[in-house]
Amino acid sequence: MLENPSAAVSAMKTRSSDDSKRRQEARRLIEDAVTDGATYVTGPDDATPVIPGMGRPTQMMNDRLKSRGATTSSAFDRVKRFGSMRSQELKEAMAQLAKQYGINDAPSGSQSQSSVGATPTRKVTSQWEKDVDDLEGTAREQQRIQERLGDVTAQANAIQAKIRETEQGSSEEQTLLETYMNLTNEKNSLVGRQEYYNIIENIREASRHIAELNRELDDMTKNASDDYFKTAEEKDRTDELMESYMDAIQKKDDLIQKLFATEEQLLEDENRLKSLTLEERVILSEEMMSLLLPAEGS
Repeated sequence: MLENPSAAVSAMKTRSSDDSKRRQEARRLIEDAVTDGATYVTGPDDATPVIPGMGRPTQMMNDRLKSRGATTSSAFDRVKRFGSMRSQELKEAMAQLAKQYGINDAPSGSQSQSSVGATPTRKVTSQWEKDVDDLEGTAREQQRIQERLGDVTAQANAIQAKIRETEQGSSEEQTLLETYMNLTNEKNSLVGRQEYYNIIENIREASRHIAELNRELDDMTKNASDDYFKTAEEKDRTDELMESYMDAIQKKDDLIQKLFATEEQLLEDENRLKSLTLEERVILSEEMMSLLLPAEGS
C-alpha cells in the first residue's frame, strides 16, 4: 500500500517535460514510498504504533545545536570536578547550563546577586509547552488519533479492494483513486501527529528527571556552607549527579529540536499537497493504480 504520496509529489515538481520519463520517475519514487513510508500497525488497544523517525532538522537547527555544544564545552570542560566546587558555584553552574538551553529547571537559590533587581519578563508559552503540561488533554487527543487511524486504515483497505474491481480508466475509478489518496494523506498526517505526542511524552519524562536531579543536588548544597569539607564520596556523588543533570538537559533539548523538525515536516507536506495541480494528481493517481493492480492476482 502506498504510505507516503507526498514524497512523490515533491519529486514530480521537477519532472522532465518528456512524459514517459516523468512517469518512470514518479513510479520509482512511489515505489520508494511504499517501502520507506510511515506505517501504522493495528493490534490490541494498548499496542504501540510503529512510527519511524520523521524529523529531519533544518540547517538552522543544526547550526544552533552546534553553537550550543561549543558553548557547553567551553563553559564546563574547564571544571575538573563539580564535587570540588563550593555550593553557590555549583548552583550557578547549574543555572548557567539551564539558561543556556532555555530550560527553566534551575535549582533554588541559583540567582546571582546582580540579577535581584532585574526587571521580570513575561514568558510566552508555546503550544508544545502547554501540551507538556496538559496530561489529560494530550491523552484524549492520542486516543482520538488512534481511533481515527483505525477508521482511515479500514476505509483505505476497502477502497483499495474496490479499485481492483473497477473498470480501468472509468470515472468511478478516478473518484476512488482520489478518495484513496486523500485517505492515505490523512493517515500520514495522523501518524505525524501521533509522533508529535510521543515526543511530548518523552519531553515530559525528561522534565521530571531533571526536576528529580535538581532536588537531589539542591539537598546536597542548601545546608552546606562554602567552607564545608566534602568527603571523597560526597565529591564523587556530586560529580555523578551533575553528569546526569547535564545529560538530562541535553536529552530534553534534543527532543525539543526533534519536535520542531517534526512539526516543520508536517507543515511542508501539507503545503505540498495543497499546491498539487490537477495534472499532477492525475499522474499520481495513475501511478498509484499501477501499483495497486498487480496485487489483484496475489
